[in-house]
Amino acid sequence: MNIVFNTSMWQQVWEETPTTKNRLQCPLLLKSPVIALLISSPTVRLNDWSLGAYVQREVFTGLVVGGLPDARLDGSKKLYLNKLQVFTYSVKCEYSLVASCFVYGSGVRLFAWEYTGVIN
Repeated sequence: MNIVFNTSMWQQVWEETPTTKNRLQCPLLLKSPVIALLISSPTVRLNDWSLGAYVQREVFTGLVVGGLPDARLDGSKKLYLNKLQVFTYSVKCEYSLVASCFVYGSGVRLFAWEYTGVIN
């Protein structure tokens, strides 16, 4: 995968404030196999490797097994607090992001950007 990173090649697709320790779902379907994620807090002061959330891709499979048509694709990705992280995926498809947050409350924000540039 060959990617040229440039600030104009990112589109913010999600911003949310986790209010409780629960599951959050991005309201948009994404297509890019490259995304950037950040969970930030100006008030939570934890060490540099503090886990803020787990993030997974969720896809509509068309299969209904156990009454649910959606499936998780790939394993969970760890999202560390106050660390901008770029994730790449090998399987290209439309997907939604699902986050299980461990930090929440005042000042905590979850952000996602989709890469819109050319990928070779």
